[in-house]
Amino acid sequence: MAIARVSVNLVNTVRSLGPLFSIAIERIALHHTPPRAVVLSIIPTILGVALTSYDEMNANSSAGLSFVIFLVGLSAAVVSTASTSNEPTA
Repeated sequence: MAIARVSVNLVNTVRSLGPLFSIAIERIALHHTPPRAVVLSIIPTILGVALTSYDEMNANSSAGLSFVIFLVGLSAAVVSTASTSNEPTA
């Protein structure tokens, strides 16, 4: 659903937020706060995703795509990332 609404680049960019969702799930579900260094280490990723998403939103609006369609695609990418971010590792 996400790829049908927004570019593959934006979907992959949002999927790079996996560590953020892993930390959030760990905090909410397990009631465990990760070390401060871990939380601070994902700030550059969050800022990069925010900048890229903003740039992509501007590109979509100049191409005539609806903001609502963009939000639906972005939301689908975020939900997909949140639902798959806490996969067990081998």
